[in-house]
Amino acid sequence: ALVVAAASVEAEVAALGAAGASVEAELGALVVAAASVEAEVAALGAAGASVEA
Repeated sequence: ALVVAAASVEAEVAALGAAGASVEAELGALVVAAASVEAEVAALGAAGASVEA
């Protein structure tokens, strides 16, 4: 019973590790999206300056 419990704990830890990696990937995607938004804002700013000119 203890061996089974230990295996269960190891599986749980492995699952948490995978979830942690998933969270890191998600944060990475958010950073990329934020950079994309900044680029879009910069492009809109350039377009706005062009319209004003």
